[in-house]
Amino acid sequence: MATVIRPYRDDDFETVMAIERGEDGSDYQSAVFVRQAGVLFPQTFFVLEHEGTAAGFTVGGGVQGDGGRAWVLRLKVRADLRGRGFGRLLLSCLLDALHDRGVAEVLLSVSPQNLPAVRLYESSGFGVAVKEEGYFGEGEDRLLMRLPPG
Repeated sequence: MATVIRPYRDDDFETVMAIERGEDGSDYQSAVFVRQAGVLFPQTFFVLEHEGTAAGFTVGGGVQGDGGRAWVLRLKVRADLRGRGFGRLLLSCLLDALHDRGVAEVLLSVSPQNLPAVRLYESSGFGVAVKEEGYFGEGEDRLLMRLPPG
């Protein structure tokens, strides 16, 4: 079966929630994020379908009051399918959709320990703008990365 990227649909909820939850996440928090993202970001919430099932997803969101800036809010691929280029496909799809909507600058945050993700973002043109210690609380450092206009 082919691999396709398509907009999120309500019937994706269970599989996308499982990917969001991962191995150690909360069912409730994952469910809230997926439901709200489906409502708030329908034009920038994409699912990668591989062999007939959701295998990854990405969500982007514009900065309120600044149509020229947006954030990559999530980019996740099922653990058993990582390293096969699916993250790059999802990121490319999201960036194209954001640029089609007039977004010039894209931002994201990533754990400095998530080296595969950092390498993906850097190879896609993102640069580290700043390292924020405790960005999400004690021990939750993040690299804030930026894809400049152009």
